[in-house]
Amino acid sequence: MKWLTMANMQSPITLISLLAIVSGVKSNASISSANKPSKPTEPEYCNSTTQAHMWGDVNPNIFYICDESTNATRQMRCPAGRGFFRGRGYFGCIPYADWPACLDRRSLPESQNSGSSGNATVELCKDEMHLQQTWAAVDPNKFYMCQSEHSAPLLLSCEAGKGYVSAWTGEGGGVHSGEGTHIVGCATWEKWRMYMHCTDFY
Repeated sequence: MKWLTMANMQSPITLISLLAIVSGVKSNASISSANKPSKPTEPEYCNSTTQAHMWGDVNPNIFYICDESTNATRQMRCPAGRGFFRGRGYFGCIPYADWPACLDRRSLPESQNSGSSGNATVELCKDEMHLQQTWAAVDPNKFYMCQSEHSAPLLLSCEAGKGYVSAWTGEGGGVHSGEGTHIVGCATWEKWRMYMHCTDFY
């Protein structure tokens, strides 16, 4: 487990791989391992006349194609800022800002929700909630953290093999009802897809 500390902060902040903040009394954070997504197998795609010969990985930065000359699988990477998405009329490496599902828009700063440049501003670090915890960037590989209320937010990256989660679980819809568990932090891509309700789009 990797720890990140900021020595020049008023109070040190420690980031762990996954942090659950409980709000309300009806929280339900148990997740069944049966919900864990799995990558389609090579024979299912490369030896099929009905399946598309391009598909995504549980890691949205990665996708696979069938090499027509050998009928073997080749692993490819999406360009920076894009992730492989299949569904709802989309198919391929789509800019994260254009994904029609999976990314929790409630967790993004207003400047990102409004479709502007998406740059976090110093003003956000004057907000008490932003000072207390990290929050999502449009790119799920990255997240923001305030160093102090007088500085611009830092844009940080999750370690390899993980994506940033900001999601609510539990009864009643979580953030809108005051009940549930807020899952915040870097999680494996399998858990990222599960928490972000993204298991059907690759």
